[in-house]
Parts: sequence; C-alpha cells; structure tokens
Amino acid sequence: MIKNILFAVILLLPVPAWSAETLQLIRTAFITSDAAGVKIKQPEGVGCRGKSTLAVSDTANGRIQLFSLHEDGTIKPGVEIKVPYPLHVRLNSKGEILALDGKQRRIVALSASGASLGYFELKEMPDAAAWIPKNFAIDVDDNVYILDVFSARVIVAGHDGKFLKQLGLPVADGFFSDVTVDPQGTIYLLNSVNATIYSAAKNAVVFTPLTKGLKEHVAFPTTIIADNKFIFLVDQNGSAVVVLGKDGSFKGRKLRMGWKNGELQYPSDICLNDRGQVFVADRGNNLVEVYKMESGRE
Repeated sequence: MIKNILFAVILLLPVPAWSAETLQLIRTAFITSDAAGVKIKQPEGVGCRGKSTLAVSDTANGRIQLFSLHEDGTIKPGVEIKVPYPLHVRLNSKGEILALDGKQRRIVALSASGASLGYFELKEMPDAAAWIPKNFAIDVDDNVYILDVFSARVIVAGHDGKFLKQLGLPVADGFFSDVTVDPQGTIYLLNSVNATIYSAAKNAVVFTPLTKGLKEHVAFPTTIIADNKFIFLVDQNGSAVVVLGKDGSFKGRKLRMGWKNGELQYPSDICLNDRGQVFVADRGNNLVEVYKMESGRE
C-alpha cells in the first residue's frame, strides 16, 4: 500500500519535455554478477575514476567487486575484496579504493589490486573531537572530504590523512546525507529531508545555500556528485537521477521507477568516468546500470 502511494506521488512529479533537456542518459549495459556467476545483492555503492576501473559495493554479499572497462564497451569482472558491509566507495587517481564500512563506521583503504592498506586515519587534527563518517568524497588531487555527523562538520584531509581544514555544517532541519567536490574544488553538501544543496567554493570557510529546496523535482535525494557542467542527485525514493546546473537550476529528471531494463528500484549511488559513462547502483533490482551521457536538445 505504501509503495503504491509513493509510486503515485512520484508520477505527479514534473517531467520536462524532451525538447528542453540539455543532457540524456542512454542505457548501454548492466552488471548483475561476477565471473563465477555470483549475483550482486543490494549494491550500495559504485566508484569509478579515469577510464578503466569500476568498483561495486556488493553489500549483501559482504564484498567490493572490481570490474575492468574496455574500449569496445565490454565490462569484465576482476578481483573480489572482502569487506563486511561496504557502502560508499570511491577511487583516487592511483586507482586506490576507499570504502565506508557500514558496520565499523570507518573508511577502509585498499590498493588498486585490492590489498588492504588498513583504515583511513586522520592525522594532526587541531582538536580531539571524535569523528564518524556518514559519507566522503575524493577530489582531483586525491584529498579526502569526510562528512562527519558526530561533530557536524566536513573534514578535508590529504591522501595521507593529514588534516587540511574543516567546515562546520549549516544549521538546518533534516539531516545531511552526502558530500562531493567538483573538479574546480567547490564542495557540495546534500540535505536529504529538505532536498537542499549547500556549497562552498575552494577557499571558502563556510557553506551557503545553493538551492532553496527541490521538493517539486525530487522525492528523497541521498547521493550527490558533480562534474564540470552538472550536479547529479540520486533520488532514492523517487527512483531517478535528477540533473542540475552548477548554479542549482533544474535541468531534468532522468530514468524512472520500475523493474524493466533501464528502470530503477531505490537506487543508492552514482559515479561518472572519463569515458562519459554513468554507473548507477540499483539496490532494489540487484544490479548496476550503465549509461552514456549525450547532449540533448534545447
């Protein structure tokens, strides 16, 4: 009954005409299993960087599964890395992997080949306050941005964990679910309940509102990423990807709820790579959807 009501509400969300869109997502592939045929179950995270590697948090199976991406479009399973309950996962420029362990609430560090590098630890912190990561992001210089829900801040650290700076979270209703950083160094912070985005330019010391709320376009966004042109939100409850301009303006609502090819059921994460590919972790359908970004019509 609740799902039916939710689905009806989602159908009422405005969908712009194709003629007004600036970006389209074209489905090219999907990933359902590893080389042995073991099915992916409830994937919570996808991480990609460059052109050749994809990391999938196969959460219900207690592992991160690596995949190699090839010029001809083929996707081949690679090594399996055991992590008790992997959630968010991201790659740095060296192909090293950071993953949020949902049971330990700590960030696991792994080499490009999957070897353990221990936990990501912060060094030279200016205070002794504890920190608990809700989510994190990695920038073009491999600095790590940690959404610390315990001390209500975003911590910025170097690749080696050395403390660089911190920004306090804005005072707001609801809760903050994700943080990301674009290639220019602007940090974006997502409040899921209010569907509001805050931003801080590279040298800023505080967050300011970028949007006043996006409830007319998104049901419950849980993940945010950004490239040179756009901001992407994963609408978990609305089972869609919402695209915004870098100024927070609405550019389009992509994909929809369903069980058919290219449709989503409670998606959990998204990543972009240098081939123009978009990967979406589709928790409810137990797979990873692969799309290609193409410019649409004005």
